[in-house]
Amino acid sequence: DLFLPLSMWDVSAWSGHSLDNKPFIAVSGDGNVFINDPEGYRILQFKTDGTFLRTWGDPVSGMQGFGMPAGVALDESGHVWVTDAINNAVMRFSLP
Repeated sequence: DLFLPLSMWDVSAWSGHSLDNKPFIAVSGDGNVFINDPEGYRILQFKTDGTFLRTWGDPVSGMQGFGMPAGVALDESGHVWVTDAINNAVMRFSLP
């Protein structure tokens, strides 16, 4: 059997070449796709058809941004969870 993608879109991210620049993906129950861009210091959100919805994050320490968003996950309440490898933190976000 051959596996073929059902859809695909370009993402302007992951331009770094370090071993820390590993993209992760999380998909919400309503079909929103969240990806991390570790060396871009941001999280990106798309619809399942690839339509860009939003991005957030800045290269800042503390609660105002990310040192390196190393992973992204969602919980059953719709919160977005991000691990920050540089700031040694786990952050929870509620979307507008």
